[in-house]
Amino acid sequence: MPFTPFHFGLGLAAKALMPRLILSLFVILQVITDLESLYNLVYARYPVHRFLHTFAGATLLASLASVLVLAVTLRLRDRSGLQGPPAGRVLKTLLATSLFATWSHVILDSIMHRDVAPFWPLSHFNPFLQVVGVGTLHFACLVLGFFGTVGIVFQWALREKQ
Repeated sequence: MPFTPFHFGLGLAAKALMPRLILSLFVILQVITDLESLYNLVYARYPVHRFLHTFAGATLLASLASVLVLAVTLRLRDRSGLQGPPAGRVLKTLLATSLFATWSHVILDSIMHRDVAPFWPLSHFNPFLQVVGVGTLHFACLVLGFFGTVGIVFQWALREKQ
């Protein structure tokens, strides 16, 4: 995506459908993934979309982010003395959110950018390239974001009534 926030539409829709998804983690991982591209653009390096735009890189980023956030969460919980869900359940939620964030980023960018090789190092083939047009992809992300936001607001309103 030329503009990282387009990815947020998918995250908002997913959050509306799966309330346990951690939207802030989703957003942070979208930005981190595109920082790689920004760095490559600034330094005129090609391809622009490199390691983090592969499933291998995305999986590594998701795993590292999940473990790091789990460690911080458990440390903060220990310091505060508060109870929370078991560490295993927290890790599952973190990993599910992180993998969804990073893998969806790879797929969305693979649809519109020729230099993405999602299955590197196994292959440079990109089966997602131009599956749909760029305009359609952007529109779909905006629509998902709109309906995701409506769904989240609706869920908040229901919780407030209870």
